Amino acid sequence: MTEKEGYKAPELMALGELITSIYKLKQRRKSLAEADRDLRVEQDTLEANLLVRLTDAEIVTARSGNTNVTISEIVVPAVDDFDETLKWIGEDFDNRKHLLHRRIASGPYKETINMGESVPGISPFTKRGINLKKL
Repeated sequence: MTEKEGYKAPELMALGELITSIYKLKQRRKSLAEADRDLRVEQDTLEANLLVRLTDAEIVTARSGNTNVTISEIVVPAVDDFDETLKWIGEDFDNRKHLLHRRIASGPYKETINMGESVPGISPFTKRGINLKKL
């Protein structure tokens, strides 16, 4: 890590300084995220326009200066009936389980354990963090 002008190691800061520093960083990140969202919208618009124009001209690859673009296509799943899909996976689970993400939804899991049920294969973990609010 490089030394920044005015940088003070967190362990040397008073609690108030830490809180203020976290808040300032959060605000900077928010501003950058807003700018990134705006840039993403602009980029998506340009890419959509380029894709239409390349497609209309039946061009798959194009170049401008030192930049090259190629139309790419990938197949992605769009689940129409999740229950039907889950049933099919369950019919040969050992060979089809790779189609599922290995993640449990936190909200429903919390509700389940709050009702006194345990979920086999899962151990509860308490994640600690900081909630920061401007007064």
